[in-house]
Amino acid sequence: IRSWLLLNGMLHFMFIVLWWLAVRHAPLGDCIAVIFCSPVLTAPLSWFILRERMPPLMLPRTALVFLGIWLIVNPPFLRWPAGSAEDRHSGGPQLFTIPPEPDYKFLAFALMLCPLLPIMTYQTRKRSWIEVEHVNGCLATLALNPSLLLGQYLLLKEMPRIPLTAPREVGLILLASACSFLARV
Repeated sequence: IRSWLLLNGMLHFMFIVLWWLAVRHAPLGDCIAVIFCSPVLTAPLSWFILRERMPPLMLPRTALVFLGIWLIVNPPFLRWPAGSAEDRHSGGPQLFTIPPEPDYKFLAFALMLCPLLPIMTYQTRKRSWIEVEHVNGCLATLALNPSLLLGQYLLLKEMPRIPLTAPREVGLILLASACSFLARV
Protein backbone atom coordinates (compact mmCIF):
# COMPACT_ATOMS: atom_id res chain seq x y z
CA ILE A 1 0.00 0.00 0.00
CA ARG A 2 2.82 2.44 0.82
CA SER A 3 4.35 1.96 -2.63
CA TRP A 4 0.96 2.78 -4.20
CA LEU A 5 0.83 5.97 -2.11
CA LEU A 6 4.28 7.04 -3.31
CA LEU A 7 3.50 6.16 -6.93
CA ASN A 8 0.20 8.03 -6.66
CA GLY A 9 1.99 11.13 -5.36
CA MET A 10 4.66 11.00 -8.05
CA LEU A 11 2.14 10.54 -10.88
CA HIS A 12 0.01 13.43 -9.66
CA PHE A 13 3.09 15.64 -9.40
CA MET A 14 4.32 14.67 -12.88
CA PHE A 15 0.87 15.32 -14.33
CA ILE A 16 0.68 18.80 -12.79
CA VAL A 17 4.16 19.70 -14.09
CA LEU A 18 3.33 18.42 -17.58
CA TRP A 19 -0.02 20.20 -17.52
CA TRP A 20 1.54 23.59 -16.76
CA LEU A 21 4.23 23.03 -19.37
CA ALA A 22 1.52 22.16 -21.89
CA VAL A 23 -0.42 25.32 -21.07
CA ARG A 24 2.73 27.37 -21.71
CA HIS A 25 3.33 25.81 -25.14
CA ALA A 26 -0.16 25.13 -26.53
CA PRO A 27 -3.48 27.02 -26.51
CA LEU A 28 -5.33 26.74 -23.22
CA GLY A 29 -8.60 25.69 -24.89
CA ASP A 30 -6.84 22.84 -26.68
CA CYS A 31 -5.21 21.71 -23.45
CA ILE A 32 -8.50 21.69 -21.56
CA ALA A 33 -10.39 19.91 -24.33
CA VAL A 34 -7.74 17.22 -24.74
CA ILE A 35 -7.32 16.54 -21.00
CA PHE A 36 -11.08 16.33 -20.51
CA CYS A 37 -11.04 13.43 -23.00
CA SER A 38 -8.88 11.35 -20.65
CA PRO A 39 -11.77 9.49 -18.92
CA VAL A 40 -12.41 7.62 -22.15
CA LEU A 41 -8.84 6.31 -21.85
CA THR A 42 -9.28 5.33 -18.20
CA ALA A 43 -11.82 2.63 -19.09
CA PRO A 44 -9.48 0.57 -21.32
CA LEU A 45 -6.66 1.02 -18.80
CA SER A 46 -8.86 -0.13 -15.92
CA TRP A 47 -9.87 -3.13 -18.04
CA PHE A 48 -6.21 -3.93 -18.63
CA ILE A 49 -4.84 -3.16 -15.14
CA LEU A 50 -7.79 -3.87 -12.81
CA ARG A 51 -9.61 -6.42 -14.99
CA GLU A 52 -12.83 -4.39 -14.91
CA ARG A 53 -15.54 -4.90 -17.53
CA MET A 54 -15.53 -2.46 -20.41
CA PRO A 55 -18.82 -1.08 -21.78
CA PRO A 56 -19.74 -2.59 -25.15
CA LEU A 57 -19.63 0.72 -27.05
CA MET A 58 -16.28 1.79 -25.62
CA LEU A 59 -14.26 1.19 -28.78
CA PRO A 60 -16.41 3.41 -31.05
CA ARG A 61 -16.55 6.07 -28.33
CA THR A 62 -12.77 6.04 -28.05
CA ALA A 63 -12.42 6.39 -31.83
CA LEU A 64 -14.80 9.37 -31.81
CA VAL A 65 -12.91 11.01 -28.95
CA PHE A 66 -9.61 10.69 -30.80
CA LEU A 67 -11.23 12.10 -33.94
CA GLY A 68 -12.44 15.04 -31.84
CA ILE A 69 -8.98 15.57 -30.34
CA TRP A 70 -7.49 15.50 -33.83
CA LEU A 71 -9.94 18.16 -35.00
CA ILE A 72 -9.43 20.28 -31.86
CA VAL A 73 -5.67 20.53 -32.28
CA ASN A 74 -6.31 21.83 -35.79
CA PRO A 75 -3.72 20.11 -37.98
CA PRO A 76 -2.07 22.47 -40.48
CA PHE A 77 -3.51 20.75 -43.55
CA LEU A 78 -7.09 21.46 -42.33
CA ARG A 79 -6.53 25.23 -42.08
CA TRP A 80 -7.62 27.66 -44.76
CA PRO A 81 -4.42 28.74 -46.51
CA ALA A 82 -3.27 32.34 -46.07
CA GLY A 83 -1.73 32.95 -49.46
CA SER A 84 0.51 30.42 -51.10
CA ALA A 85 3.00 28.26 -49.27
CA GLU A 86 5.81 30.33 -50.81
CA ASP A 87 4.29 33.58 -49.47
CA ARG A 88 4.02 32.13 -45.96
CA HIS A 89 7.64 31.00 -45.86
CA SER A 90 9.20 33.89 -47.78
CA GLY A 91 7.64 36.69 -45.77
CA GLY A 92 5.57 37.78 -48.79
CA PRO A 93 2.02 39.11 -48.65
CA GLN A 94 -0.28 37.42 -46.18
CA LEU A 95 -3.99 37.72 -45.52
CA PHE A 96 -3.48 37.31 -41.78
CA THR A 97 -0.68 36.67 -39.34
CA ILE A 98 0.06 33.01 -38.82
CA PRO A 99 0.67 32.32 -35.14
CA PRO A 100 3.58 30.07 -34.24
CA GLU A 101 2.79 26.38 -34.31
CA PRO A 102 1.76 25.15 -30.87
CA ASP A 103 3.85 22.45 -29.28
CA TYR A 104 1.67 19.60 -28.06
CA LYS A 105 4.34 17.22 -26.75
CA PHE A 106 3.83 18.14 -23.08
CA LEU A 107 0.07 17.84 -23.55
CA ALA A 108 0.54 14.38 -25.07
CA PHE A 109 2.62 13.28 -22.07
CA ALA A 110 0.05 14.75 -19.66
CA LEU A 111 -2.69 12.88 -21.53
CA MET A 112 -0.74 9.65 -21.11
CA LEU A 113 -0.57 10.15 -17.33
CA CYS A 114 -4.06 11.55 -16.72
CA PRO A 115 -5.99 8.26 -17.23
CA LEU A 116 -3.67 6.57 -14.72
CA LEU A 117 -4.56 8.99 -11.90
CA PRO A 118 -8.01 7.52 -11.08
CA ILE A 119 -6.53 4.02 -11.20
CA MET A 120 -3.77 5.00 -8.77
CA THR A 121 -6.35 6.64 -6.51
CA TYR A 122 -8.40 3.43 -6.63
CA GLN A 123 -5.31 1.42 -5.62
CA THR A 124 -4.94 3.58 -2.48
CA ARG A 125 -8.62 3.18 -1.44
CA LYS A 126 -7.71 1.21 1.71
CA ARG A 127 -6.00 4.29 3.15
CA SER A 128 -7.84 7.32 4.47
CA TRP A 129 -8.03 10.25 2.09
CA ILE A 130 -6.11 12.43 4.56
CA GLU A 131 -3.18 10.01 4.53
CA VAL A 132 -3.15 10.00 0.72
CA GLU A 133 -3.22 13.80 0.61
CA HIS A 134 -0.50 14.13 3.27
CA VAL A 135 1.77 11.70 1.44
CA ASN A 136 1.18 13.62 -1.82
CA GLY A 137 1.87 16.95 -0.13
CA CYS A 138 4.97 15.81 1.75
CA LEU A 139 6.40 14.02 -1.26
CA ALA A 140 5.90 17.08 -3.46
CA THR A 141 7.19 19.54 -0.86
CA LEU A 142 10.17 17.65 0.48
CA ALA A 143 11.40 15.72 -2.56
CA LEU A 144 9.80 16.47 -5.91
CA ASN A 145 9.61 20.29 -5.87
CA PRO A 146 13.22 20.72 -4.69
CA SER A 147 14.43 18.23 -7.32
CA LEU A 148 12.45 20.12 -9.98
CA LEU A 149 14.00 23.42 -8.88
CA LEU A 150 17.47 21.88 -8.88
CA GLY A 151 16.88 20.42 -12.34
CA GLN A 152 15.74 23.82 -13.60
CA TYR A 153 18.90 25.38 -12.18
CA LEU A 154 21.18 22.74 -13.73
CA LEU A 155 19.48 22.81 -17.14
CA LEU A 156 18.84 26.53 -17.55
CA LYS A 157 21.77 27.85 -15.50
CA GLU A 158 19.53 30.30 -13.69
CA MET A 159 18.18 30.44 -10.21
CA PRO A 160 14.45 29.72 -10.02
CA ARG A 161 12.33 32.72 -9.15
CA ILE A 162 10.61 32.03 -5.86
CA PRO A 163 8.00 34.66 -5.01
CA LEU A 164 8.29 36.55 -1.77
CA THR A 165 5.58 35.71 0.72
CA ALA A 166 4.25 38.11 3.28
CA PRO A 167 5.05 37.05 6.87
CA ARG A 168 1.34 37.34 7.77
CA GLU A 169 0.42 34.74 5.11
CA VAL A 170 3.09 32.34 6.37
CA GLY A 171 1.81 32.84 9.91
CA LEU A 172 -1.77 32.03 8.87
CA ILE A 173 -0.65 28.85 7.12
CA LEU A 174 1.38 27.75 10.16
CA LEU A 175 -1.56 28.54 12.47
CA ALA A 176 -3.96 26.51 10.30
CA SER A 177 -1.49 23.62 10.23
CA ALA A 178 -1.06 23.71 14.01
CA CYS A 179 -4.84 23.77 14.57
CA SER A 180 -5.28 20.86 12.15
CA PHE A 181 -2.58 18.90 13.96
CA LEU A 182 -4.02 19.63 17.40
CA ALA A 183 -7.53 18.65 16.27
CA ARG A 184 -6.26 15.17 15.32
CA VAL A 185 -4.45 14.62 18.64
